[in-house]
Amino acid sequence: MRLKHWQGYGCVNAKRIEYTINQDRTKTIKIEVTGNHEYGLVRNDRYDVHRWLMTRLAKDCPDYRAITDMVIDTPDDTTAIYVITYRTNI
Repeated sequence: MRLKHWQGYGCVNAKRIEYTINQDRTKTIKIEVTGNHEYGLVRNDRYDVHRWLMTRLAKDCPDYRAITDMVIDTPDDTTAIYVITYRTNI
């Protein structure tokens, strides 16, 4: 999916790689973001990540406060992999 960069200009590609339901009623989603942008692809703020990625790729995440864990891996300069765990009922 092609979407605007969190900075507000330019575009990046994002796709959902993996989606699992955990035993403690949380869900984990793995999102790969690729592209080249001068501000980079990593954003550590949960509010911005929810607004930027979760509203499009995990519509069952109700709010940024539902995100319980977020790990970001950057294998190279043009790829970021977000592993986000969230609750569906807050």
